[in-house]
Amino acid sequence: MRTSTLIVALLLILVGCNGDSQEKDAEAKKERLEKELQATAQRIQELCSQYNAVMDWTERVERSNGYTIELEEALIRPDSRPVLVLSGVKDITKKSGRYSVHFTCDVTGLDEISLILHCTPEQVGEIMRNELRQYAVIAQVSEVKKVTWILEAEGEIDFGDYPRVSVTLEPDPLSDLFMVRGTCSALLYLGDDRLSLYSLTDLLSAPSIEFGEMWQSLPMDVRRTIRQVHRKYWRRLDEKQRTDIVTAIKQDPNSVFRVRQRLDDAN
Repeated sequence: MRTSTLIVALLLILVGCNGDSQEKDAEAKKERLEKELQATAQRIQELCSQYNAVMDWTERVERSNGYTIELEEALIRPDSRPVLVLSGVKDITKKSGRYSVHFTCDVTGLDEISLILHCTPEQVGEIMRNELRQYAVIAQVSEVKKVTWILEAEGEIDFGDYPRVSVTLEPDPLSDLFMVRGTCSALLYLGDDRLSLYSLTDLLSAPSIEFGEMWQSLPMDVRRTIRQVHRKYWRRLDEKQRTDIVTAIKQDPNSVFRVRQRLDDAN
């Protein structure tokens, strides 16, 4: 009896140790991933600084009505600055000796943005080596269009020489698919799918840059409210007001809810 009790006790200890080990492994994995994200975000920021690229154009589009002119004004700037796009590669084509890489980008409020960018042979070679993965792209956009037509085809199998196919081209008034064309100034390989584009977008947002390493440790509802304050009121505030708000939130993250309420009441 004493022996069986001892065995059970040892098994419980082993199970407990195994549980602790798994928890520590999960924490270590999460910490490694966060460090990878921080390091990648830093590399993207350095690339944007090198090319003087606009990083926050998506915030402007998220507040838009989905019109072509709004996306065009966000991507084709009067100062000719390129824009940062976090995207996945879908295809590579070549026409008249020029390479084009087809990227896709998701932005809140829009279905999808499809980018067709002229790339150098060296850039295409890098993409081919890295397979179809995720990239940070510095894009010089020259054209923005909404896809407003759909092509429908119906065919019948015919064992004769001439199969019968009918094609219909008609407008698609509900389309929210945008086609963007331009040139790829630079691209940065982001690795595999573990590095979520959503997480990188969050890290590269203007609020996260202001809060630095503290951003990742803030609760999700606090980060969401900070982004709301930033989108809605930041441009109306002077430098001292912005500094005071950031300082207050760093001291007490929950103060952002009072800040949001105060700004809402004042406006």
